[in-house]
Amino acid sequence: MAFRKKKEHVLELDPDLLIIQECENPAKQGTWQEFSNYIWVGDNNNKGIGVFSRNDFNVKLIEEVKKDISRYVLPVKVTSNGQEIIVLAVWTMNDTLDRKKRYIAQVYTALKYYNNLLMNTLLY
Repeated sequence: MAFRKKKEHVLELDPDLLIIQECENPAKQGTWQEFSNYIWVGDNNNKGIGVFSRNDFNVKLIEEVKKDISRYVLPVKVTSNGQEIIVLAVWTMNDTLDRKKRYIAQVYTALKYYNNLLMNTLLY
């Protein structure tokens, strides 16, 4: 949380893309002019997952998040200079109600669900 207070440290590394878990909603707090654009998804404004782009990179959510598949797995198209890649931004959490939906199971379920999307974008 409070990525806005810590972002200067990571910006020293000049990243093109950042995926930040437990990130507050940028639309509600802080200044974000260092980034080209961002995607943020969360259940409350204090904690969610953010995908931030810089340096002529742009991000776009490909489809709405499938919370029944995995609560915080975002299928994101990243574009720069006419090229694009697909990234799954992931934040897994403990599911106290269903042991089969904990941590790595969320990743596994999302990879199965997004398999066609990912396979159709691989470069050979």
